[in-house]
Amino acid sequence: MTAEPRRLHRLSWLFLTASSAKGLILPLIFVFFASASNPFARFELLGAVFLIPTLISALIRQRIYNYRFAEDELVVREGVLTKKERHIPYERIHNIAVIRNPFHRMFGVASALIETAGSGKPEAVLRVLDMPAIAELRHLTLGAEEDVDPADDVDTDGAPATVSREQTTLLEVPTAELAKLGLISNRGAIIFAALAAFLTQAQLWQADGFDPEDWASRFKVQTPDWVTWLLDSSAVVSRVLLGVGVILVFLALLRLVSIGWHLVKYHGFTLVRQRGDLRTEFGLLTTVSSIIPTHKIQLVTTHDSILHRLLRRTSIDLETVGASEQGSDFEKQLAQGGFKSRQLLAPILEAGRAAGFLRQVLPDLDLEAVEWQPLSTRARQRIMKRMAIITGIQTFTLMSVLSVFLHPLVALHALWLPAVVLPLVWFGATGWLRYSRWGLTDNAVYYRSGWLGRAVSVVPFDKVQTVVLSASPFDRRKHMASVAVDTAGAGAMGHRIDIPYLDRSVAETIYQRLYAEAGSTEFNW
Repeated sequence: MTAEPRRLHRLSWLFLTASSAKGLILPLIFVFFASASNPFARFELLGAVFLIPTLISALIRQRIYNYRFAEDELVVREGVLTKKERHIPYERIHNIAVIRNPFHRMFGVASALIETAGSGKPEAVLRVLDMPAIAELRHLTLGAEEDVDPADDVDTDGAPATVSREQTTLLEVPTAELAKLGLISNRGAIIFAALAAFLTQAQLWQADGFDPEDWASRFKVQTPDWVTWLLDSSAVVSRVLLGVGVILVFLALLRLVSIGWHLVKYHGFTLVRQRGDLRTEFGLLTTVSSIIPTHKIQLVTTHDSILHRLLRRTSIDLETVGASEQGSDFEKQLAQGGFKSRQLLAPILEAGRAAGFLRQVLPDLDLEAVEWQPLSTRARQRIMKRMAIITGIQTFTLMSVLSVFLHPLVALHALWLPAVVLPLVWFGATGWLRYSRWGLTDNAVYYRSGWLGRAVSVVPFDKVQTVVLSASPFDRRKHMASVAVDTAGAGAMGHRIDIPYLDRSVAETIYQRLYAEAGSTEFNW
């Protein structure tokens, strides 16, 4: 093992400058439109002044930043005034995500994100390396075997020119499936809201020559009589039809934007098994390649919304050691497939294939072998009593406010609150309890919950780090308890093994079993 220092690619200064400068883009756009009415108030041009120190800083960072492969650790050095040297043991590195946007592919380079156990953000970000250096990094830290031709950094499709050994394809997501994923997801709402904010700030309707009243009068003259009647503001029917039409158009636009976003983000999504580990690659503009060591997988979850079930599809994600929702780095979010604390295993999959697919990925997990056990029969009573108390307090408060500021008779309208809320809560609690179950097999604990949106999570016994048996004062009064399982990769987001509303004897049985299994199994991360 050579300890010779390696430096970043000779063009890394260009990408470092771009990464620092992109933080100025949104403020400059805002100032640009905010000062559009005053041609002499173009303060956004002063932003160019910041590019000079940014460029100088990037050149210095490229010169100073280096890394080397020691016997059992990766050593990264950086810093100008404050020197930093990080020692990252190879055994703690659980993933090296490779990010390639169109500019990376143009120059045959990539950024590498090194993620470790117990870290909520990348331990190191190497911007940028050529593809042979990426292959060397993965090989010496993770043991990944890739052959890279130094003379040909990228292939004709813009993907890394690598030839993986002993590689088996587990999943390929075609374009039609990504379109269905776009219909299921609500990603379009974020993009649509950003577009609406941009158009509002731009105030295009105040452009010279645009007269709304003149446009409306010409529209009435050129449209048929039935359209004019339909848009007549005095007609109740027309208002209802117009409102429904606007909502339908809005929903259609949201889905179209969501479909486009998923087609670009997850284009060519492929999951392969490579020397026992998993590797995902996806992306049209920005290509993300991530290696997931199977022995570092802590938790696996399947997700089924209403639209998932209508289309007979499911989505599967997982947590590995060190995953956390606290990481805010944009490239880290790309590497995690859009999830703040999780990595995508299958963005969309036929529901009937989920159990067999999980057995291919992790042979010890078998959803079809689980004997699902219900929660306590008193759970619905607990839920309804709690909601009745909360709703009663809200109703009393609302009646008091209405009686003071309006009239005591008007306060009676507050009774609509429990009349509407409590039946909905009863209906939702019944559906939730009908689906929510727990189960134990010879090597894992399972928990499923949900009503409209459903999820199933599984944690192998050898990944259980802590088991918690908890009982609130209300639980103790009803002789009930809950059991929660924590893993090394646990984050605050997403579905977890947290089983509520259990009879005390059942909860203690689950707790003792998990405690015994975790204590007798060597923890492996």
